[in-house]
Amino acid sequence: FIGHATGNLTAEHCRLFASVHANNYVGGLVGYMENGMLTVTDFSNLQENSMPFLFTVHAGNRGAGGITGGIIKGGCAFKDITLQHSIEKEDSGLKVIYAGADRAGGLAGEMALNKASSLNNINIWAPVRSEQKDAGGLVGTATLTAPLSVSNCTFASLVKSNEKAAGFFGYLKCDNHLNLSETNQVVQVNNGYLNVEANKYAGGMFGYVYGDIKTSGLCLININVTATSNFAGGIIGELEHGTLETKNFSLDNDMQVYGNDATGGLVGYANSSTIKGDIGDLNFSSIPSPDNFKSNYSGKVSSPGADGKGTSMGGLVGYALHSHLDHLCFTGSVFGSDRVGGIVGHIRGTASITHCVNNANIVENSTNTCTGGIAGKVDFTEGTYTHMINYSNIAGMEQTGGIFGYIGLETSTTHNLNIQYTVNAGTVSGSRNVGGCVGRLYDDMNDVEHKISYCANYGKVSNSGNGNLGGILGQGDSKKTIIMNSANHGEIAGGSNGASQVGGIAGRMGKDPKGVTIGNNMELAYCCNRGNISSDNVDSHVGGILGYQEEGNDYDENHWMTHDCYNSGSITSDQKSDNGGIVGCVDSYSEVVRCINIGKVSPNGNGVVGTRKSSVIWHHHDLYYLDGTGSGWCAESFSDSEKKNTSTFNNFDFSGKGVWIIDSDNSKNNGFPYLRDCPFQSIYQ
Repeated sequence: FIGHATGNLTAEHCRLFASVHANNYVGGLVGYMENGMLTVTDFSNLQENSMPFLFTVHAGNRGAGGITGGIIKGGCAFKDITLQHSIEKEDSGLKVIYAGADRAGGLAGEMALNKASSLNNINIWAPVRSEQKDAGGLVGTATLTAPLSVSNCTFASLVKSNEKAAGFFGYLKCDNHLNLSETNQVVQVNNGYLNVEANKYAGGMFGYVYGDIKTSGLCLININVTATSNFAGGIIGELEHGTLETKNFSLDNDMQVYGNDATGGLVGYANSSTIKGDIGDLNFSSIPSPDNFKSNYSGKVSSPGADGKGTSMGGLVGYALHSHLDHLCFTGSVFGSDRVGGIVGHIRGTASITHCVNNANIVENSTNTCTGGIAGKVDFTEGTYTHMINYSNIAGMEQTGGIFGYIGLETSTTHNLNIQYTVNAGTVSGSRNVGGCVGRLYDDMNDVEHKISYCANYGKVSNSGNGNLGGILGQGDSKKTIIMNSANHGEIAGGSNGASQVGGIAGRMGKDPKGVTIGNNMELAYCCNRGNISSDNVDSHVGGILGYQEEGNDYDENHWMTHDCYNSGSITSDQKSDNGGIVGCVDSYSEVVRCINIGKVSPNGNGVVGTRKSSVIWHHHDLYYLDGTGSGWCAESFSDSEKKNTSTFNNFDFSGKGVWIIDSDNSKNNGFPYLRDCPFQSIYQ
């Protein structure tokens, strides 16, 4: 209708029955609008018989839109707009709303709005394409410095570009000015082909977003999203410096998000951003039912073409850098080949995960490393990791955990790592290093402590062999790994394919100094195991609490040792070296003190410490085992009749605020002493 307009323009009851072609900024109504207000009411390509006229809007270069190629330094009020051109999958190459370079949108190729604007009752059921970047079902690229309200808008067709393609906005810089109100949807309407396709930055509603998105209404999404390279998300391909509150987003159970890297059910790549769900706080006074939580996404996350080839694959977020994930729940399926997680595939830097739940159908990595029920890989600089639970079966390879597959510390960090209140209730299986909560924790620095506390495992944890396997931690490969106040109730089973270090709490703890060295190497305290522990390989070291304890020191009487723990689980396999009711094998200068074993070590082994390296010094004392549970190297036996006498256990702190409590009424530990500050020892599924 109009090539170029300035000032204020109003168009009412207009119909588009034409093909419009030019090089730059082509629109069904206005090619280019600047320095004013564009008001459009009742615009469509519907004829009097309500059948659509097969229009086209082509820009050979940039800026194609069903209404306008571009609105620059102005505002708009669009209402009651319908553009229909249904296609089948085999017609996906048709150029309906099309830009040969960039900026194609169902309404506008480009919007740079500095006046309050609105989009209301919009229906775009026609394909939108750009060859290079920025294609959106509503707008290709939008920069907002004034409020934009979007309400009752629907996109139902194909959006395709090389970069930044999405159901609503391909590229959006919103600075907290966008509000999605009432009901907005990207859904199937007329049985036509519905999809978002890009090489990278593909999203159900947004390809790339800088800034916060406000939602005061319901957002429904049921569209498959594919990024042949990276950054695919069910809502957003990449979110940068923004906050996404998910409570008003509803994604269909049958949705599928595909990408080869940084792919997530909600967001592909979160950069310096926050993703917030609305499940309740996890307080763990009991183990909650998995049905208690509203899911944020229950569809599929995988790589295009074949499951299990993508990297940084997350049920909700693919890759998170300096970002925070809070109160989220995933119940779908996620497949990948490296860095695969139920909530996030890979999280890095100054970041946090709090109050998150994974209840996936499956989290699977059958090719490579780093698989976790919550996060596949964590590269830690600073942040909080607390209050998480996994109910799902986690099937990985090397470095697999019910909560975290792998945790490594960035070389720049000076902050201690603290993980608290994480619970695994699913089955965890992998190769080599596998843990109920953490598969492997690694760093090569001396002064940073890594503390895991108030954590629990209830599921079976197994590896194929040749690694480190534990109910809480598989391998603590650092000089200052600390585990406290934690409990294991699940079966821990080492495989036959090579020797493993297997323990109810941890497989192996401490950094191997490659010689006999005194140092602050590990601490494991105030923990208990109630699960059965075993290995199918005869060369493994198996312990009720810890499989293998690296070198420690002989001068610190309070820390850097295994102390104040008990085991009531059975040690059920036969190894060449003796198994131990508490520790399978101790290295030089190690120390084990104030521990109790009441679990049977069979067919043979020691009640507390199984075997040891044949060099230098061990400091083991105040160790006790129930008569008949094992042999007595460095430990004393006690009878069932003596279990309630504090005098039986020398140097144990039974004071009013002490470490140990006598189970006087047989309600906590069958009458045996139990720990004052180990809450999961008596909380069962």
